[in-house]
Amino acid sequence: MNARHALTLRLLIGGLLLTGGVVSAFVAGDRLEANARDTWQLRAAQETERITDIYLFWLTTYQAQLRGAAALFYASAEVDEGELLDALDVIEGLEAAIPLEGVAFVHPTDSGWMVGLSTDLAGPVALGVRIEIPHMVEALHGALDLPDRVVMGMPFDEGGRQKSLLAIAAPNADQRGAVVSVIDVTGLLEGLQTLHVPVGIHLSLTAEHDTPTGRQAELIWASPARQPPEHRFTYATDSGQVHWRFSWDVLPDYRGGPDFELARVVEFGSLIVLALVSALLALLFRQNLQVQRQVEQRTAQLHESVLEAQAANRSKSVFLANVSHEIRTPLNAIMGFADVLDRQLKDPGQRQHVHVMQESAQHLLQIITGILDLSRLEAGELTLQPAPTDALSIFTDLGSVYSQRARAQQTDLQIQIEPSVPPVLIIDGTRLREVIAPLVDNAIKFTTGGYVRVDARGTPATGGIDLTICVSDTGVGIPADQQDRIFELFRQRDGQSINDYGGTGLGLTIARQLVQLMSGQISVESQEGKGSTFRIHLPSVAVGDHDLIDDLSHQAQMPPTVSASPSFVKSPRAESPPDKLPEGVRSLLAAEADRWRHLMATQTINEVEDFARDLIDIGQEHEVLSLQKLGERLQSQASGFDLAGMEESLASFGDLLEPQADIDEELRH
Repeated sequence: MNARHALTLRLLIGGLLLTGGVVSAFVAGDRLEANARDTWQLRAAQETERITDIYLFWLTTYQAQLRGAAALFYASAEVDEGELLDALDVIEGLEAAIPLEGVAFVHPTDSGWMVGLSTDLAGPVALGVRIEIPHMVEALHGALDLPDRVVMGMPFDEGGRQKSLLAIAAPNADQRGAVVSVIDVTGLLEGLQTLHVPVGIHLSLTAEHDTPTGRQAELIWASPARQPPEHRFTYATDSGQVHWRFSWDVLPDYRGGPDFELARVVEFGSLIVLALVSALLALLFRQNLQVQRQVEQRTAQLHESVLEAQAANRSKSVFLANVSHEIRTPLNAIMGFADVLDRQLKDPGQRQHVHVMQESAQHLLQIITGILDLSRLEAGELTLQPAPTDALSIFTDLGSVYSQRARAQQTDLQIQIEPSVPPVLIIDGTRLREVIAPLVDNAIKFTTGGYVRVDARGTPATGGIDLTICVSDTGVGIPADQQDRIFELFRQRDGQSINDYGGTGLGLTIARQLVQLMSGQISVESQEGKGSTFRIHLPSVAVGDHDLIDDLSHQAQMPPTVSASPSFVKSPRAESPPDKLPEGVRSLLAAEADRWRHLMATQTINEVEDFARDLIDIGQEHEVLSLQKLGERLQSQASGFDLAGMEESLASFGDLLEPQADIDEELRH
């Protein structure tokens, strides 16, 4: 291949790489834009739901106050206007709510419903007036049919405003009747719009009413929209005889629209880097062409010329190597391609560079994984999966993961499990590890030369035990004025930088919400310069049977205190797979054989975590505890970068596959 053909090939390869880089940059930007739009839409959904709840709360408050007024009629044979006014003053003072405009007592007669007692009410429910509005009459009949319920009638128009009747049955002096009040629906919606609805959100409220001929709908309120909406959210609820339907139109100017700033930064930043790479490649290609021409022209010349050409070629190679080294790090960090590097490199220096890139990619993955869980948590989509769990293994696995880090910090890692903690707990072990792990990680991070201690104890309670877990350290501590804020999103200690200690600011936030999902509480006590204690309290944790965990007898031999520094003592493993598995489980595991062989060869962190989650799901679904525990252990080792332990756990999965001899033979080849 001559020099011109070689140059053409290099230009083609360079062009393809640059094209791929440009496409990847815009694809990444599009994905970030989609994520920003989804986040913006989720915020709008949450806000519209909150505003809807405020309106429904106002209606509930009105109903509660009317129910209190009706109680006066049950307690007295006769009620006059003064007694009713005094009762209303007391109720409004106690409830601290929006006061009723007035209350009336109405009763049926041969000529219709008549108002027998009224306070501050006029119009259709004034004293001595016969109520003739159909919606109001219908609501009154509904109140008598449902004596224990406050009935809200369909809105009616009065003076250009939509109003509605609230009624509850209240016999007085052996007379059938009802206590009623009129609420200004238009006024409520105007107040809601003024106080709680931000710019860019517009409400349409429809009242629906069941009739013999079907459901009829009537538009009650509609705020004008200046442009077509981006999204629409609908909420429906019942109140008496009224079916409310809230329709919220979210316009493009809501909260300034989706935040596309990050997407733009990624796109333009990537293009700038690619432009720099293009310039450097052009320079290199030009230099290469000059060198090649010199070689062709001076092939027949003196040996000195040959030596000069060789020297120029060596200079070019050094320049290429240096430039490649300088470009590779920012490119991989920006484009996020660290995970695709081959982990089978043998050279120690190259493997070290790979590890640095993988840690950067893993840091980004940890950030992304934390935000989802929090959404899911905030959206209520993340559910717990309680299952029989080896209580001791939760703490010993954490100890094995963090013992090396503790020794590097010259910190004594102590794990103490009180005898009051049963061997088997019915709990989501994976989520509990996700709660404890960031606390231990932070404690070791901020402690040098002291100790970090994890204590677990149980107190008898209804349905099981109250489990208390404390993570204490002798580290730098937390100032008193910051202790209430450390569980907030992306919160770091004031004066602390990521370069000092690292972290994403998500760990404690997710831990708190997971604890709340378990119906528990998490608190912190700290003194600056002396250390901190995080306390987790989980009430009424169910206790499992000893027979639910394999080889439980070995656990009884485990001492209650485990020290991780200077040496960590692991409990005897109760995690060996059973001799026989259900046939259905065996076939599922056989289907994972190729995937397992791939992981044995690559040991990619992200893929190992996915594989571990699948093992946990299979173990929980088919009640194979040993398989579930293997997945939990593998998940903990992958998240903690315990590569040696991860390799051991992956190898133990091969014991579940048959025939083992064939697998071993295949791995050897």
